[in-house]
Amino acid sequence: MKTTLNPKGSMPRDTATRTRTLARSLGAAALIATVAGACDLDLVNPTILARDEVDPNLLVNGAIERWMTGWNSGVISEWYASDEAIATPETDVGNTLLDETGDLSASASYYSGYALSEMLDGRESTRIAVARAEEMYDAAVDSAQKARAATALQRAKAYNAWFVTGMARRRGEQPIQPGGERLSELAQYEHALGYMQDVVALAPAQTDSLRIFALAGSARLQWILGQAGNDDQRLRDAIASAEAALALSPDLVWAFAWPYAYITDWYINNWGIALPGPGFENIPIPANDATTPPGDMFVDADALWLIMADAHLRLGETEEAREALASTPLLANNHVGVAGRDPEGAPLTQAEIDAWAASLDSDGIRHAIDELWRENFYLRGHRNLSNTGAPIFPVPMPDEALEVQ
Repeated sequence: MKTTLNPKGSMPRDTATRTRTLARSLGAAALIATVAGACDLDLVNPTILARDEVDPNLLVNGAIERWMTGWNSGVISEWYASDEAIATPETDVGNTLLDETGDLSASASYYSGYALSEMLDGRESTRIAVARAEEMYDAAVDSAQKARAATALQRAKAYNAWFVTGMARRRGEQPIQPGGERLSELAQYEHALGYMQDVVALAPAQTDSLRIFALAGSARLQWILGQAGNDDQRLRDAIASAEAALALSPDLVWAFAWPYAYITDWYINNWGIALPGPGFENIPIPANDATTPPGDMFVDADALWLIMADAHLRLGETEEAREALASTPLLANNHVGVAGRDPEGAPLTQAEIDAWAASLDSDGIRHAIDELWRENFYLRGHRNLSNTGAPIFPVPMPDEALEVQ
């Protein structure tokens, strides 16, 4: 995949008239004609589609391309709006305003529709892919056809769950299909969790990669919902799903590969129009760190250990929380000073980690978890704090910005 973002991230588009393509770069036979309407409706019949001829896997491929194109643009604005980056005297007016206010509705590329509309297109493509795969599954006449349809359905549901989750965090209450009811942020997470669980059930084997990813995704969603509702059972389910995923894939990473070089080379090194925010100075930018996936990431092994540590702590299980924290791979090489590590120094030994963790009370565990989360999700659009400590998500957007009810 390649980005269409110009070096400064400016993507002025007339979103009211431009033509959409749901399956970009798939070849002429796989391209799907789109309709340009008066409001460029992402959620109102965005495609003219011969449903019985569409390969759901191609739809998912196109969805990923659309999602990452939008994310690639939007994450710049999210970076400035959060406390992860600060403007310099050379920063343009728009990004300086984002840095000062944390108000993403003030971002031209974000608010006017480009970033979120591309991501919405990706989400809608996966919804159509799910429907198409379900039709294929129901129409299958032999075991081979059934297996192919199940694989397509599994993949479509996995990525729809990812994209629904990402849009829920960014926009809050919204419909997730054309003409659908407005769902709360938590209801959207429930939808995503249901799809993750379906992916697990559809898997042909315990070691199926999407099954493992979906177990990890379920852990993250159960943890989010458990926190929101003070629901002990959800927190325990999050721990169980995380343990199951890590048992099968100790080094799990569910992420899209996408170049981050424009942030490093252009925004910081070449132009000097951004600086890392206080406390983020020593965290490697993904493009400069071969061990960090340079793109959007749903969950990885570090996140799963942090989810378990946090869930145990919320359940009052302090010793289990210490053990999970001490097992987090990121801890040994963290760049945010946890356990007193020098960002330029040698990795912490397990003996040093264990001795440090044993000394922590619940407040110390909480602080360490929060600091490691800062590094784990750095530059991925997850940081929901502005420079003043106010949340930047969900972004207040009028209905007419991207859709008509």
